[in-house]
Amino acid sequence: MPSLNAPRLVDIVCTLATSRQPLVTSEQVITHCNGQSPPIEYTGGDGWKYGEFEEADNEEARGNHRLQKFKTSRDRRGAPNAWCRQSDIDAAREWASQHGWLLVPWNATRRRWEWESADDPLTTPVVV
Repeated sequence: MPSLNAPRLVDIVCTLATSRQPLVTSEQVITHCNGQSPPIEYTGGDGWKYGEFEEADNEEARGNHRLQKFKTSRDRRGAPNAWCRQSDIDAAREWASQHGWLLVPWNATRRRWEWESADDPLTTPVVV
């Protein structure tokens, strides 16, 4: 069974993104993975529910950074995630603002998505 990795995550987002909805949600990615033959593994080992998924997200962000991440809440855990292609960032920001999604900045110095606190403004992109 193939595993979800950064190139596959980018391919999935590129396949599923549309001009009407430039954000691709984690639920859409999971549905896509489950619909492949054979299915693409996204859970990972050691009881880590979405291990491969999170690794692919972080691997892509630390590497080529072709995707930008959004969430529906400033809460780090539990809020849905979505991604867009960097090339679609303007359309994605507009769509997100109309549908209650927040842009999650990438901190290039710390090499991670910025999860400082609930008081941090997560609506401004960080240029890398």
